Amino acid sequence: MYTRHVTGKQGEDQAAAYLVANGYTILERNWFRRIGEIYIFALKDDVIYFFEVKTRSGFKYGHPFAAVSQHRIHTIKRLGYVYVADRRLPYRALAVGVIGIVGQQLTCLPNIDILSSR
Repeated sequence: MYTRHVTGKQGEDQAAAYLVANGYTILERNWFRRIGEIYIFALKDDVIYFFEVKTRSGFKYGHPFAAVSQHRIHTIKRLGYVYVADRRLPYRALAVGVIGIVGQQLTCLPNIDILSSR
């Protein structure tokens, strides 16, 4: 396994542990479809979150949030809608979130885009 894959996997594990410690329920991890992958689906207060996780060992390539493009957010939205429809999950709202990790420092932006509310 490449070093970057190990770093990414460790970051996803750290992000999931952070979410659980902050009251989220992990619904699924590493959900893949032809158009892309969502790293973490989580639920909190009847809101389903679609989390992108970006991990860096340092700032050599910039902050992890800078690596999340509008195109990627659009893809996450599309995948999230498919996931929720496939599983017929009840929700009050849907949201895209990003978790950035540099070394051991984790930053979470849980509501970068609220998709819909019921």
